[in-house]
Amino acid sequence: MSLLLWADEGIDINEEDLFGESELIAEVGEEELASSLEDTLLTNEGVEIGGEYTFTVNPSWRWNRANIDYDESLDIKLETSLFFDARPDEDFRVFGKAKGAYPFTEDRVSVTELFSDFNLNDRVFFRGGKHLISLGVGYFFSPADIINPTPINPRDPEAEREGPISLKTNIPLGVHNFYLYEIVDDIDELAELSLAPRVELVLGNLEIGVGAFLKHEGPQAGMITLTTSSGDFDIFGEASLSFGAAKRFVRETDISPEHPLGLEVIDRDDDIFLSGTLGFKYSNQDDLGYFKITLIGQYMYYGYGYEDPDILKNNSQGVAFFLSRNELCLADLAFPGRHYVASSINWDSLFDSDFSIKLFWRGNLSDGSGQVIPTLSLKRSDELEFSLGVPVTYGEEGNEFTPSGSMLSVSFEVSFGSGSF
Repeated sequence: MSLLLWADEGIDINEEDLFGESELIAEVGEEELASSLEDTLLTNEGVEIGGEYTFTVNPSWRWNRANIDYDESLDIKLETSLFFDARPDEDFRVFGKAKGAYPFTEDRVSVTELFSDFNLNDRVFFRGGKHLISLGVGYFFSPADIINPTPINPRDPEAEREGPISLKTNIPLGVHNFYLYEIVDDIDELAELSLAPRVELVLGNLEIGVGAFLKHEGPQAGMITLTTSSGDFDIFGEASLSFGAAKRFVRETDISPEHPLGLEVIDRDDDIFLSGTLGFKYSNQDDLGYFKITLIGQYMYYGYGYEDPDILKNNSQGVAFFLSRNELCLADLAFPGRHYVASSINWDSLFDSDFSIKLFWRGNLSDGSGQVIPTLSLKRSDELEFSLGVPVTYGEEGNEFTPSGSMLSVSFEVSFGSGSF
């Protein structure tokens, strides 16, 4: 989604060349012309309909680097998304999007967005419905992103994510902004309403965001974000302070009839967790189009991680037991370490050709495991693209990225007729 803004300053328009004799427009003032253009851009007579279609075939082969075990798989992806965008006037808009994926069972078809935009006297702006809530600024990781039900996938950080049902209120204050989110997802009483206020301050090329997440029951959190730029670099950072955790933890204890494995699952509702991240994005393109480079790097300190993540590796049977009894869920085991890094470098249209290369890396610095994925792509047309990737995982067996040991893979993907419409 995008919001188009029109500004007539700095645009050199010869009115006589465009419209004929000047007398025809002499009575149209600048404000009236700007208003007419804005109305045209922000309204449409009908309903815009579009979407995306994806069809890929991806065979892959994997080898365990320790014992040379080999397996192969074939992944076929067929999915689509459809949206409608209705703007009957400049003060009202309704947007909706749904997606579905083969085999199109109930759990593979969903409404990802459905909301309306409206305002009060062009001073207070509202968005009500199902939409993404942006409290953080991180790319691969975002400790402040604690409201949306779908977390960021570091391997595909720009993938569409779902948000909760909420009402967003926005009050612009010059170049600054105040936001208030009222989250009503999965509540039965008004007392269960969650609030997320946020203030964004613009100081030169520095933007500071301060926000909070307030719940009737469960963890409360506060966060601060920073974004700025310098030349071709964009720099971002955020910190989050949470009172309590929305996950459960495994703790070692004495062996007893109640805890025969010497483990227990606990909640940490009274503890304070500090998380933070810092990253950058560099983009540059030469005049000839030979070098279109994008480099992104990010570090995260994850306060919810274990001080010694080996507790999960050394007690894998106990963890599996708790999972089978639903005392733990897979989300409780995500990011077991405290120190993480991720980076990617993209070289699009290699030397102004149809080839592109990408190198992605993410690692858990706490246990020394990670993943490296170099990819070479060939785009023959807008509807036909080939990609060859060689994912490699490293680290000791049982660590986060190497539960079965280090792996070497080869993946070949063909995209047929995929694109937007």
